[in-house]
Amino acid sequence: MSFTCVVLAYIWPELDASAASTRTANLLKCLLEQGYRVELWSHSKESCWTEYWQKKGIPCRPISLNCDSFDHIIRETDPEIVVFDRFIMEEQFSFRVMENCPNAIRILDTQDLHFLRHHREQITKQTKKMARPTNLLDLSDLSIDTYARLLREIASIYRSDFSLIISKAEIQLLQNSFNIPNDKLCYMPICTNPSTDIKDFTQRKDFASLGNFRHHPNLEASLYLIQELWPQIRRQNPKAKLHLAGAYAPKEILEIASKDTSIKFHGQTPSATTFLSNKIALLAPLKFGAGIKGKILDAWSVGTPVLTTTIGAEGYPKTFGGAIEDDLSKWPKLCHRFLSEKIFWEENSNRSLDNTLAEFSATTHFPNLIQKITQTRAKINDIRRDDLVGALLWEAQNRSTKFFSRYLQLKN
Repeated sequence: MSFTCVVLAYIWPELDASAASTRTANLLKCLLEQGYRVELWSHSKESCWTEYWQKKGIPCRPISLNCDSFDHIIRETDPEIVVFDRFIMEEQFSFRVMENCPNAIRILDTQDLHFLRHHREQITKQTKKMARPTNLLDLSDLSIDTYARLLREIASIYRSDFSLIISKAEIQLLQNSFNIPNDKLCYMPICTNPSTDIKDFTQRKDFASLGNFRHHPNLEASLYLIQELWPQIRRQNPKAKLHLAGAYAPKEILEIASKDTSIKFHGQTPSATTFLSNKIALLAPLKFGAGIKGKILDAWSVGTPVLTTTIGAEGYPKTFGGAIEDDLSKWPKLCHRFLSEKIFWEENSNRSLDNTLAEFSATTHFPNLIQKITQTRAKINDIRRDDLVGALLWEAQNRSTKFFSRYLQLKN
């Protein structure tokens, strides 16, 4: 039997622009391969990417916020499955899905835990120190703003039939800190396969840095890298060059890159893996963030080791393909090792490929997701009846997002 699945996307997914878009592309591919009829809906402005996805066989439909037109469209489509891309999409549209298609499975794709990323960014800016991963959150450490975000995101997880979590570390945190039941969570990392064309040590040179600059952790890491860290690396490695790529680079990045002949800026690369395939290592000095970092998996899939921090490596196997170092004063020496020690480089390159195949293969995770969907559909009434917290959050007095949406609709 062919099911219809509607994916409500915050933006039209832009391939290689961000890990979030790669993650959404993974999900679309998984559902299509299962034979589902998949539609992509978004309130964001139409772009070349709507045409791209439609050519892939996925109808793209613009929708409006705070508007009853959505009710008519969702009733007409009558999907068996609805996926909310980020909790803010669940807040905006889940009550309309619930009212018009009550039997549809509602799946939240968290992408990463937004409140956690926000908390870590605040801590880093306040203390001027790097954030540290933890599997237990002390709520007393949270600002009022972060706590409000946390409540919204946890409520969204509970209202959904289940949520896709990108990192095992975030599953641990959700269970340890908020007692979220295991059956509410489904581990679904970014998935890829190792390349069959891996360049060896002699075919590589230079370092790479990659990331969407609209994403604050990437912007802060890139600025620190080219302003503070790269001059130190160059002093110990005078011939080293840095290739910088990413979408939506601000003027500050462009100006620094244009004045330093050892830095080449490439803009948004058409293929992250092609860009990384001939580099010695990826440099990712991330000081805060959440989820798993897609750039690391892009690098690993082509056998490129990664030099990053504990925050950057969060959610990845302990047998890390590269080096994890929070003392950034040690990075110049580590860069020298990647450049000059063939055996050291090969060991880390091989670990990168092994980890990609063992931990992030679509052949493992796609079937797991389909099994979860199938099991949830088969017992949806029992699951919802037994989900007391979710039921409480659906009570009218706790659905402030619904009534705020209605208010905006009437106001406009």
